[in-house]
Amino acid sequence: MTEPESSHDGEDKAILSGFITKAEIAQELGVSERTVERWVRLRLLPQPLKMGRSSLFHREALKEHLLARMEQASSRSSCARRRRRG
Repeated sequence: MTEPESSHDGEDKAILSGFITKAEIAQELGVSERTVERWVRLRLLPQPLKMGRSSLFHREALKEHLLARMEQASSRSSCARRRRRG
């Protein structure tokens, strides 16, 4: 049995549904695409998957990375507050 071609199109979209483009990240964060590129170079964002000229970021990995950075920042600021008091 063969499946109709239309179901393969849906499968392709499902495969890429977990990824976000550099332009989409820039729009969501309110910055330019060049800023996103710079943040990748500075390792403030995870490395994208390169597909030809396109850069695709795994949405969940990006989310986890940003949450981890937020936790690091909050722990640093709480440590700094303790040092000032002590």
